[in-house]
Amino acid sequence: MAYHAEQSDAAARDGYWHAAINEARTFFEVLVINIALEEERSPEESIATFRKQMEAHRGFPSCCRYLEEIGFFRHHERLMVQHIGGLDLAGGPRQSLGEEPWSRLVRQVVCAAGQCVIRRYEAWKSGCRC
Repeated sequence: MAYHAEQSDAAARDGYWHAAINEARTFFEVLVINIALEEERSPEESIATFRKQMEAHRGFPSCCRYLEEIGFFRHHERLMVQHIGGLDLAGGPRQSLGEEPWSRLVRQVVCAAGQCVIRRYEAWKSGCRC
């Protein structure tokens, strides 16, 4: 995940706005996928073995649904997380804003969402199911 966050920053510094967005989104998707994989893995399975088995069967949307099923996300949170994961796919406002401001906006939204998911997971791991 750190690699994708660093690549997003580097791409933005170099003016590769679309690449910066893609790396930020990849960071966010990997974060959510890894939480789902960690929660689904049985305690006796190694993470590497489990990940190899599941990567072919679990994409970002299915991991979001799984996290909703186990109560990690509420329905509206899952929808928001999935929307954030696909923010730049539609193209949308970047046409009128320009590439640089749109990239900055999307990266800030993804960063804030990532921080929220990380905090939620920290609380989840310590037993909070609120």
